[in-house]
Amino acid sequence: RAMPWDLDVHTRNAAMIFHKTESNITKLERYLGKKAVHASNYGMMGQKLAEELLKDGWERTGDECQAMIDTYLDAYPAIRRWQQRTRQTVLAERRLVNSWGRVLDLRYDRLTDDVYRQAYAFIPQSEIGDLLNQWGLVPLFEWLQAEGLRTKINLQVHDSLVMSAPPHEVWAVYSFVRRSLERPRVYQGVEVMIPVEAKLGRTWKTTHEFKRPPTQAELEQAAYSLLEGPV
Repeated sequence: RAMPWDLDVHTRNAAMIFHKTESNITKLERYLGKKAVHASNYGMMGQKLAEELLKDGWERTGDECQAMIDTYLDAYPAIRRWQQRTRQTVLAERRLVNSWGRVLDLRYDRLTDDVYRQAYAFIPQSEIGDLLNQWGLVPLFEWLQAEGLRTKINLQVHDSLVMSAPPHEVWAVYSFVRRSLERPRVYQGVEVMIPVEAKLGRTWKTTHEFKRPPTQAELEQAAYSLLEGPV
């Protein structure tokens, strides 16, 4: 429930995994910790994580990666219990259903480790994608059409929307997206609200990033600053 400006959860997890204080965690350790956490959540083993890291140019042994995974899972035993419940549901019902009614049908699949890993990922991954579509992409598109604004939605990137907007429309668009997305939703009996962050840039590279909600003046100043200099 902590807000992103109050807690960098990836730094906290990396500190736990590498047995260091948060203030001493390097950017590489934060990256490795983040990768290990996602691997742990979705049932990946150490050797597979080592292969994934190698694709990004970082060489770690399978044993080193397995140690990171085990350290994280030992610290958060509820994750293993959640994975066990997921396997039990798959065995009993041969399907999973998220809060939007999206179904992962496993009736014709052999119940291999790969299928269970797919099941672990389904609920969290489908929930965020459906949330972004149902409360973000669709209502934003309809609102932009109704308001006659020039802002265009360029991409849906699973947990983010990429838009092109003239500076004078940035605040209105940001405010609408926040109102629409920052609503509580119940997941497995627990009410949770996912906060919205904003990034601005003239290219894919971010120039301004706001983890804490900016004021209108702050956001518009950042937007208009992007017009300065050569195109």
